[in-house]
Amino acid sequence: MLINIRRLCLGCLALIAAFTAPALAEPGACCVQEGGALVCVRLSEADCHARGGTYHGNGTSCSSVQCTPSVTGACCVMNNPAGSCVQTTEANCHALSGTYHGNGSSCTNVQCTPAVTGACCIATSGALSCVQTTEADCHTRGGSYRGNGTNCENNPCSPAVTGACCIANAGAQSCVRTTESDCHARGGVYHGNNTSCDNNPCTPTITGACCLANDPTGSCMQTTEANCHAMGGTYHGNGSSCEHACPAPPHPATGACCVPPVCSIRTHADCAAIGGTYRGDNSACGNEPCEVPHNLGACCVMSAAGTTCTQMTAADCASHGGTFGGVGTPCTNTTCSATDPHTGACCIDHACTMLSEAACRDHGGTYGGNGSLCHNTRCDAPLPGAGCTADFNHDGDSGNDADIEAFFSCLAGNCCITCSSADFDGDGDAGTDGDIESFFRVLAGGNC
Repeated sequence: MLINIRRLCLGCLALIAAFTAPALAEPGACCVQEGGALVCVRLSEADCHARGGTYHGNGTSCSSVQCTPSVTGACCVMNNPAGSCVQTTEANCHALSGTYHGNGSSCTNVQCTPAVTGACCIATSGALSCVQTTEADCHTRGGSYRGNGTNCENNPCSPAVTGACCIANAGAQSCVRTTESDCHARGGVYHGNNTSCDNNPCTPTITGACCLANDPTGSCMQTTEANCHAMGGTYHGNGSSCEHACPAPPHPATGACCVPPVCSIRTHADCAAIGGTYRGDNSACGNEPCEVPHNLGACCVMSAAGTTCTQMTAADCASHGGTFGGVGTPCTNTTCSATDPHTGACCIDHACTMLSEAACRDHGGTYGGNGSLCHNTRCDAPLPGAGCTADFNHDGDSGNDADIEAFFSCLAGNCCITCSSADFDGDGDAGTDGDIESFFRVLAGGNC
């Protein structure tokens, strides 16, 4: 009887245990590395993670899961003093503040340069301790970095020498004990090493409004009387404020400035600086043209600052060593050569070089005039018949007065460098009646 009761109780206990025991976790698909390949096996989540696999969820099957290998590469973790390399994904590398060397790269082929380190002083429990680490890590830990290559062997973290520092704060002077460099960085007044704030060394400085006369904006600064006078300012008294002390100076007067043929509004000084004619304060350009005075013209003058154009007379231009563009020429239409105004294009044996007039004559050359340039000078001898053009001087304008003057100057034996030959019709005889008749036929629109 007792045996049957005992058996009955044991059966009840087994039944209770069966209902109260936790259910076994259902396995799922797990992608793991086996034999160098990525395969799928059915495991519990815990077993999957223990084998370094990727778990796809309870109840999942390998038939519905594709194990795709993660794309990895070599990652140099530079915050590690050893400059170690780990094989990981690009995203994880960046999360580790590392340098990713590309998908498919391997740590076996990548050399990670060790990070540059130095001594770092970190305050811990009121004391300074020294650790060897990178500058970035030192700042992250709130430390003071002593420089690349420094080490902790020479105890670089000895307490800094401090003293009393007076700092202006909300109109009052407060005293803090700090280093001299920190005091100056905070705009304070340092009272010396090992000085103390106990005796209140921070006596308020008496200041007032100081108007700086040399400042065109009429600016004001709050400073001491002595400092104001040292800067050439006007002191408005102790305790005065900048709020209404220094009215801004009036703007300089302007007026019409003529640099023929252009008129613009400028100050008198600005107008004089560009060689213009000032018509008076508050004058307007209106519709009045800026005519070039009858005896002035563009003058190109070379100086250390470069070649500039100024309106002046021919005599004044010569006295300045300049190149005169002619009476009535405006600077706005004049391009001043950057070359020496006393040189010009010189044609020697059909080749052009820049020389002075005297040097050009000494070499038997033909001088093109002061300021002329080789790039727009033709030194080649005209071919027979090449003169049959109404643009005799080859300046781009055909049949004008300049071409006629150049033709007759050439007949007189004074041909310009760019001019056609005096043998206008190309028959081998220069300056004959036939050349003159051919020239005027071409001017009238006929043939040579």
